[in-house]
Amino acid sequence: VKRFRKCERTSLSFIRNHFSITFKYPLASIFLSRYLLNQGLVTYAPEQPANSSLILHSTLDSHSNKMNIQHRLCLIALSWHCGCVGFPRFAAGITVIRVENGMIASDWVGTYTSQLQANVFDKHLPPVNSTELHAISLVNNTILRYVELVGSYMCDEPLRIPSLTILKLNGSMSASSTNLTSNITRFTAMVELNDVSFAGVIGGSYNATVSTPSARDGMLLENNSVSAGLQAISIVGGRFCTIRNVRGIANNTNAIIGVNTGSGHEIAGCDVGGTEAAGTFGRCIWTLATTRALVHDNHVHHCSAHALDFDAYTKGSVCFNNLCEDNGEEGIFVEETASNNVIVNNTCRRNGNGIGVYSNAVGPVASNFFIGNIVTDNRDVGITVGGMGHAPNKYSVDNTFVGNIAENNALGAWNPVHGANMQDYWVSNVDHGEMNGSPEWTRIPQTGSNVSIFEP
Repeated sequence: VKRFRKCERTSLSFIRNHFSITFKYPLASIFLSRYLLNQGLVTYAPEQPANSSLILHSTLDSHSNKMNIQHRLCLIALSWHCGCVGFPRFAAGITVIRVENGMIASDWVGTYTSQLQANVFDKHLPPVNSTELHAISLVNNTILRYVELVGSYMCDEPLRIPSLTILKLNGSMSASSTNLTSNITRFTAMVELNDVSFAGVIGGSYNATVSTPSARDGMLLENNSVSAGLQAISIVGGRFCTIRNVRGIANNTNAIIGVNTGSGHEIAGCDVGGTEAAGTFGRCIWTLATTRALVHDNHVHHCSAHALDFDAYTKGSVCFNNLCEDNGEEGIFVEETASNNVIVNNTCRRNGNGIGVYSNAVGPVASNFFIGNIVTDNRDVGITVGGMGHAPNKYSVDNTFVGNIAENNALGAWNPVHGANMQDYWVSNVDHGEMNGSPEWTRIPQTGSNVSIFEP
């Protein structure tokens, strides 16, 4: 073991019964693999590792089918003797890499996202293949890898989080204008969870403002093309990722936090939007073509567009316990082909409309439930519902509105026929009186085939 002392081990991690260690020099990984094999601590080790990264299969605990904790501790001790530098902390299988002001212990890893990607995530956290992911049912701190960032960091390129990894920020991350104003797509973000599973971002402040847009539909560039801007955090594809307890701000036509495709993603406990003195340009939270999204307990405010938008092909998702206030358009917008979603127990105040339901480009917006929401002091209507019409699919169809409460909205409590509707149903909704004597129902449908309103 002594011969490994100066080998400068750079990473160490466990995934189920796999043990990964990376050395500065490939020869060191060959020596260690042979030693561990001879000692019976691993069941397989490559004869000639392709590079300095060594992935070993540990002997298994016959009862748990996971790496025996004694073997883990032995491997950790061996790695320490091999010249551990910036050693991540382990306890009962927990992997934590702590970066404080750009340092892991005495080693500089950087304060820019490009440096963190290369020197922390790519170096210390080996990728997880789909076979390993599908073999896991309980995903907790015995499986997950944690990267703790303490201090202030700058984003010069998107930071991509791998599967089974949680980024915890105790501090802030801000966008650098360098390298960030080109090649931006709708879901380009400072931090990206792209096609990964069981990954997350928890805590911290993310400011993705790069420049001030000069047009409602995008930032006009020199060639008159339109840029979508930069999101703070985005999830694209994958399954079961989370964004929790972050402060997010951006100046983006699309969103501050966005979810596109994938299934089972969560946005929870976040503070998203601008301030009374400086609102943000675009949406706050946006989901598009995703299923089983869980958006809850967020404060969504001071955005120029729809605050919380369940956009086309969002289905089977839940929006609950959110406070949406002081936004330019709808507090909550369920639109286009969004279907089979539940919007429950949210408060929408001082927005354009409190809640909007509409099908414009595609549709129908169908079979959604709106339950127990409070819509107050909005500049237009509490809840407005409809579709563009003039095409069979551009309708609001089979949506249900029950137990919602409206008060002091400028143009009325409910607009059930803002365009084309088919078989929407309203029951047990309560109006406590609207601003300047505005009516409870701004329009009454002509026939029950459009909308049915039951007030027993």
